[in-house]
Amino acid sequence: MQHSHAPSFCLVSLFTLALALPSLSACSERGANEIRIEGSEAVRADSAETADGWTVRFDSVVVVLQHPGVIEGYEDGAGEAPAWVREPSVTVWDVAAIDAEGEGEPVLSRLIRATEYDGVIFGVANPGASDYEALPGNVDAAVVTAMTAADRALRVVGEASDGVDTLRFDWMFDLDLRYRCALDEPVTLGAVEIGDEDALVTTIELAAEELLRGEGGELEFAAIAAGDGDGDGAVTREELESAGLLESMDARAKTLAGARGASSCERSEPAVEG
Repeated sequence: MQHSHAPSFCLVSLFTLALALPSLSACSERGANEIRIEGSEAVRADSAETADGWTVRFDSVVVVLQHPGVIEGYEDGAGEAPAWVREPSVTVWDVAAIDAEGEGEPVLSRLIRATEYDGVIFGVANPGASDYEALPGNVDAAVVTAMTAADRALRVVGEASDGVDTLRFDWMFDLDLRYRCALDEPVTLGAVEIGDEDALVTTIELAAEELLRGEGGELEFAAIAAGDGDGDGAVTREELESAGLLESMDARAKTLAGARGASSCERSEPAVEG
């Protein structure tokens, strides 16, 4: 666990809590912080409808998540630099595989200083962008190996149908991004334990449907379907490039990630290591 600009933080991981007990009296009160990851409603649902008559299903949305954490003082009126508490790690998740009726998969659970937090920080980046080894989140080792071998941060697999034709897609994206998201309503973390109902829970959300967002703001797939140049029922990245659609889709891939309860996120690239 790392912290920045906040020497008063008392950061105790569950793994080292027993060893740290003698020193806890010198720290401020601690509360439980849990960060989860989940797909958007369109990813969790069986299908999403586009404005031009296509039904899209996301079978797999694999993301390489880096260094997630929470921010204190994101909107500090005094102009001081914000502080953050984050977990140096690289983990691989398939958000389409997370139970649609659940509350997301826990990325980490930690005891941190009990205070007000108003932001979320994390990275979505190729495994090669970090010195940390990529580890499985809710995927098996083969998926981690595939993402590492391709050195890609995002893979979106699914299909779309207009009732007549069905097209498959399997797209990977080269990303190196850090996200800082300001929560619309800051959360005050009290002195509670891991698992308590009053724990601070923040959720990182992946909205794969944003890849299909058209210029008018609606989801569209017809132009993508028209890009199936060889008529084999699959639209590849090469075909998207030939159809003049790849550049805009790569740009939209940067907007997929966010934090639930945050209306906007700042993005910086390349992601900052550490």
